[in-house]
Amino acid sequence: MELSLDSDRRIVDAALAVPSINAYRPPYGDYDLPVQQIAAISGYPVLVGWDVDSRDQNGVPSVAAEVANATTGTNGSIVLMHCGSRLTPMALPAIIASYRARGFSFVSIPELLGLQAPTTAWVAPPDPDLWPVTELSPTDSQPSWNASPAVDRTGHLYVADETPVGIEYRDDATGDWQSEIVVTTTGTTFASRPSIALDPTGGVDLAYLVSTIAGTVLEYQHRTLAGVWSSPSIVATLTAPASTATVTLDPGGQPVIAYATLTGGLQGISLARPTSSGWSHTHVPTTNGSFLNPAIAIDGEGAIHLIERRNGHPELDETTNASGTWTTTRLWSIAGSAVPFVAFDPGGRLVVAAQETYSGAVMLGIRPPGGAITWSTVTQAGDLSGLAIAPGDDLVVAFSRTSGPGGPSRIWLASRQIVTTTGPATR
Repeated sequence: MELSLDSDRRIVDAALAVPSINAYRPPYGDYDLPVQQIAAISGYPVLVGWDVDSRDQNGVPSVAAEVANATTGTNGSIVLMHCGSRLTPMALPAIIASYRARGFSFVSIPELLGLQAPTTAWVAPPDPDLWPVTELSPTDSQPSWNASPAVDRTGHLYVADETPVGIEYRDDATGDWQSEIVVTTTGTTFASRPSIALDPTGGVDLAYLVSTIAGTVLEYQHRTLAGVWSSPSIVATLTAPASTATVTLDPGGQPVIAYATLTGGLQGISLARPTSSGWSHTHVPTTNGSFLNPAIAIDGEGAIHLIERRNGHPELDETTNASGTWTTTRLWSIAGSAVPFVAFDPGGRLVVAAQETYSGAVMLGIRPPGGAITWSTVTQAGDLSGLAIAPGDDLVVAFSRTSGPGGPSRIWLASRQIVTTTGPATR
């Protein structure tokens, strides 16, 4: 609960550049004594509820009915309404007019309860980086986030990331940065969560999600060495955008995409591979239920390793067929869930980047063959988005953050060299 409250303040203050007040509304109005005590310790001593419910999310049948529900307030009332209701924007003018006709005015929570609003917003902690970090493109004024990095054998960097106008691809393969918008976000579509891998031909494999009012699809495109993108190919139809999809290459250099399905008969994680007639899909049998956000890597023996969060469980899991059958085990016990990324270094070590929900700390875990995983902190202020292995055993961790309240989200890269141990060749 402390992490959740701190995260809310951090995100809202940074996005709006307006200080949060020291009051909170418990989700659904549910609370008990421990909630009140922890909230007070976290800087929220005042609990705010409501006494009038417009029922705009509970099947209210009409604008007239919502107006009737919302106008029963008296002096000091708080009326509950939601921005996601299709009727509320139409009902608001009549609700406001009704109260004003009765002599009421509208005030903020601090005015109503006599609270003093803080004068400063949340700011990032000083010197949060434990690794050397660089901003990817400090002269670019456009916000960007969810960056997926890759590094080729000569050390050139490739990145796909999200921007307000769509998914951007950029690389320095020629020595100079080049960039282009590959997938456009419009008023009716939202392109998100890019993941890239480099193939043996010098091309780029790109997987991403496209959401519309009708649902979400997982799409794939390939970029040739000459810089030509293929047409989008629909890999799978998803029911919700609450997942990620990651792409890697099998021993034959063909893409393998891991994604999660939230509903239907094959809930859990599936693997997609291209065929001459489309995409084939294989359900991973030990991931039924609440498994989300799979990251995929293939070891030197050709075994698949999936690192995924398990919604509703305090753990980060590893699913692999290295033993010949699929098994799922707990990799990291955390008080929440994490969105992970995974790769193998040249020494055969499993490398995992992860982040606890509601925490700004980006963590890195390294597990040698046959050994235990060891975790360390990359940065204490960031939103993890990707992981890559560079020549010379350099680890590259991509994350985004704002430089200050109200500032745009920017992409940062943290790099550090690790010592290679003897082990099987990996890709």
